[in-house]
Amino acid sequence: MRMIKAAAAAAALFLLSTAANAADYQYFNAQTDPHWRSDLLAWLAKDKPAPTDVSIGITPDGEVHAYAVAGQFTGIYSIQRLRHPNDRANGAFKTIMDGGTGRIIGFAPAHVRAHEEAPAPGGEAPEDAPAPNAAVPSASPNGSKAKFSVYLLTWTKQ
Repeated sequence: MRMIKAAAAAAALFLLSTAANAADYQYFNAQTDPHWRSDLLAWLAKDKPAPTDVSIGITPDGEVHAYAVAGQFTGIYSIQRLRHPNDRANGAFKTIMDGGTGRIIGFAPAHVRAHEEAPAPGGEAPEDAPAPNAAVPSASPNGSKAKFSVYLLTWTKQ
């Protein structure tokens, strides 16, 4: 009986260690690589992970760490950068979350530039958009509260 339990434990440990090594890892530096979003999307398109098998985080220094387990996902991923007010919900986020087609992957201060508009829901931020977590003033010149940007990984359901 003891041998059977030991064999079962060894088999379970082997399966868990095999599963633990299934995830692929990618690193991007948003401070130095203006194309980090398209590079991340290309990696996701290549490995085809299911949305539940993707985990992405962005550090305060703009380092992007991504893990995913390769799969057979037939949908299309995109990265949205939407502005978010400091003190209330964003309706576009609520819609994406309610639909089960997106996940927050990072935050960045919002930069107000005359030539840049916040992308519409479903659109990707331009590649020259500011890197996550770059320093900006906490309030605009007219005294209103600053907004921040939120990066969302979104996907189509197939």
